[in-house]
Amino acid sequence: MGKIRYIVLFFSLLLMLFFSSCNSLSEDDFYKNNTIIWWMIGEKPQDYNDVIKEINLYLNEKLSINLEIKYADEDSYEETIQNLILTGQNYDIAWSSGSVNSFMLNANNGFYKDLSDMLDLYGADLKKFIPESLWKGVSFNGNIYGIPSYKNLAENPNYIFSKEYIDKYNIDYLNIKSMEDLEFFLKKIKDNENVIPINLTYKDGYKYIFDEFDMILETIPMGVLFNDENQDDNTISILNPFETDIVKKKLDLIYKWNKLNYINSNFKKYKDIPSFSFLSMEDVYPYFDVDFEALHGYSVVLSPRYESYYSLKSTFSSVNAISINSNYTKESVQLLNLVNTDKYLRNLISYGIEGKHYIKEDTGLIKKLNTNYDGVDIHVPGGFLNLDIMSPAEPSKWEDLSNLNKNPIKSPILGFWFDTSKLKTEIGVCTTIYNKYKSLILTGIEDPEIFVLQMIDDLNKGGYQKILSSAQEQLNKYIQNRD
Repeated sequence: MGKIRYIVLFFSLLLMLFFSSCNSLSEDDFYKNNTIIWWMIGEKPQDYNDVIKEINLYLNEKLSINLEIKYADEDSYEETIQNLILTGQNYDIAWSSGSVNSFMLNANNGFYKDLSDMLDLYGADLKKFIPESLWKGVSFNGNIYGIPSYKNLAENPNYIFSKEYIDKYNIDYLNIKSMEDLEFFLKKIKDNENVIPINLTYKDGYKYIFDEFDMILETIPMGVLFNDENQDDNTISILNPFETDIVKKKLDLIYKWNKLNYINSNFKKYKDIPSFSFLSMEDVYPYFDVDFEALHGYSVVLSPRYESYYSLKSTFSSVNAISINSNYTKESVQLLNLVNTDKYLRNLISYGIEGKHYIKEDTGLIKKLNTNYDGVDIHVPGGFLNLDIMSPAEPSKWEDLSNLNKNPIKSPILGFWFDTSKLKTEIGVCTTIYNKYKSLILTGIEDPEIFVLQMIDDLNKGGYQKILSSAQEQLNKYIQNRD
């Protein structure tokens, strides 16, 4: 009996040591086997570590998973994700759009998983929550390749002005509808204030140069006019916008503004637009100015640049896709389903910890306490409609957004998907060529009369016309089948 007692005691001690060692595993060891890696565009928040612990406490309870969010700023995000893709490095979810980390090209190239079956099994709430029109935008040949953020469905392009200078100079900003209308006020700011009126990044230059176009590809210049008096329903022409008078006039103005020092000259110092600018440009939604002030720290007013359009590119303007190499497809779909349907988790990811980073007012609105959890735009993790509203916006903010989504003017090519899978080489070459010229042309550094012609010639040598012909042929077939 004594020997048996010692043997039992011995094995009891071994079991205690085993469980003790399990309990002492570091968080890093635990995360290696249980964590979804999600890449987002933006700066890593100061209090990330505190918030991710709260997120994982909740996810452990709800889904028995953990999450690690990785960040890359606007200037380096696309390069970072493409490097992960091309080297086959592990990640699970990455944010993409039409122009940044191109969703369409990545899906065509087989870099994202088809989620159709997984969504039926683990994303039923998500499928009901997001409108069919958005699902069509991320679908090709009946397969779904990403989870779109349900936010403003239409592009709603606005000029964004510093309220301080609008008030100081009594500027009638609501009647500024074109770049020509801007000139007088840019001069006034330049002559009277110690600020550069427009701050541009070297990478992107003057954004939204193609306002009048629905861009089929944004990595190279190719799109259709929203309003083309010369086309009917059966003949929609795909154009190089740089060959149109619309864009040529804008480029002449940008070049002129650069010479007048209305535009910042030290582009390469900026990874992103500086914290303050008299003029910015964005696609907005109701009470966007409130979110802008919370992110950038100064008050702004908005003026529409042109009428809202529901466009091809707006259907995938913000998408989270799952890597073809992910080992956690089911868990990633479950996570994205929860983020887009669970208000507590949605608030936690975008606003941080209640009581530490924000409080809820009696009205139910969010009031920020500090900027320690700033860095990522609210549309990146998911949709808007299950996110609490930030003060001083009105409680009707998301209802107003839903109304805005109901009757926008629709692009003539809505629902078209350009299959680029047989054009990888040509698109790669033309993307490199376009990036080489874009920074010089859209910042006004070089004379567009010279450089645009050089760019078009180089694009054509790189296979642009082959891409254009293929896109036109596919669009013609799409229109025939649609009709």
